[in-house]
Amino acid sequence: MLSCVLASALSLAVLGQTDNTSPQNFALEFRLGPYRPQVDKAFPSGTNPYAQVFGKKQRLLSELALDWQFFHGFGSLGVGLVGGYVEIYGRALENGETPSPQSTSLKLVPLKLVLVWRMDIFANQWEVPFVPYAKAGLMATHWWAAKGGKTSVVAGDKASGWRSGWLGAVGIAVQLDAFDRQLAKDFDSSFGINHSYFFAEYALERVQSFGKRGLNLSADHWMFGLAFEF
Repeated sequence: MLSCVLASALSLAVLGQTDNTSPQNFALEFRLGPYRPQVDKAFPSGTNPYAQVFGKKQRLLSELALDWQFFHGFGSLGVGLVGGYVEIYGRALENGETPSPQSTSLKLVPLKLVLVWRMDIFANQWEVPFVPYAKAGLMATHWWAAKGGKTSVVAGDKASGWRSGWLGAVGIAVQLDAFDRQLAKDFDSSFGINHSYFFAEYALERVQSFGKRGLNLSADHWMFGLAFEF
């Protein structure tokens, strides 16, 4: 019996698996950030139909992201799916000029396929809590608008549709394990969560269906949130 225990311990030491950490294959992100689409950039200078209807304020975009981390070496590399939702309300225009008392809305559901690289080697091996990362990918946004008054939200556009494009993002994540190592180990042993993070990310999205006529749903904006690796 003793020989079996010693043999098992020796084999684990050789394989480098004596830390009792659970396997790490995925990352889950809960994301929030200010958002304002660049609809008016598709119109001549001085013509701002989006601003006239919805104003210039940013609205809250919420997203959920799940990455599969297929490589761990000098950092981690993963591929992920992101889904989001934002709704924007304003006043419809009468005859394309005068605001009416009737409200109108523009609702967006962005869907993204991204490649994610996280330089987490310093956090995992030397307990430096800062993890820079980068993302790139493709996206498609479904939009629909409720018409108000006598005109549509954007003259000439139908009430719903899809727009596609690409995105790039850079960010910095703070590994929360550093604030309580024992709690982080308990989280791993109890729930299989290897690491948890708070992150800030800046994204550039170009959503114009690669130059095709229609709504310009491009945006440059910040996203903030919590991430969990498991």
